[in-house]
Amino acid sequence: MLNDGVASILYTGGTTSSPKGVELTNDNINNLADYYRKSGIDINNSQRFLDIIPPFVPYGLCGSIHMPLCNGVEVIMIPDYNPKKFADLIIKYKPNHVLGVPAHWENFLKDEKTQNLDLSFLVSAGCGGDNVPILLEDEVNDFFANHNCKHKLAKGYGMTELSSAAFTCLDNANDLGSVGVPLTKNNVKII
Repeated sequence: MLNDGVASILYTGGTTSSPKGVELTNDNINNLADYYRKSGIDINNSQRFLDIIPPFVPYGLCGSIHMPLCNGVEVIMIPDYNPKKFADLIIKYKPNHVLGVPAHWENFLKDEKTQNLDLSFLVSAGCGGDNVPILLEDEVNDFFANHNCKHKLAKGYGMTELSSAAFTCLDNANDLGSVGVPLTKNNVKII
């Protein structure tokens, strides 16, 4: 298959109009994996990635399966995910990387099993799929800092048409309320 050939058709959620199938090319999907390799995020083949996002959305297929595998990271797939078990999965698997939505991190903070948890194993904890309220972001960051995690919650912005992400936060570009910096090979314009 050519680099610019269609590799996947994923459907939008229909938030701005009717749901539609979006053709994602090899380049679309591979650029996301390449970005993480070049971004300075500590991602390597001795690490684990907890995948709780369904593969029928690009956040799951591109961000939680393809990207870690392209970077040699072990992927722990949870095919029958229960949001109430988010904390249990992090405690059990001690992943170095995990992506979630704001509700996952809110539940994580409230779970009594996390209150004495050492999070020093966590390298990147991503949050997308919805707006992250600044209060929640601040609470998660405080929780991480108080539980030996050296990193902040990494937010991002994307859409199906962008293979899940166009912006993401890095340790040096992660202000409260920010969605970070554009991924490589993305042209951005504010209008």
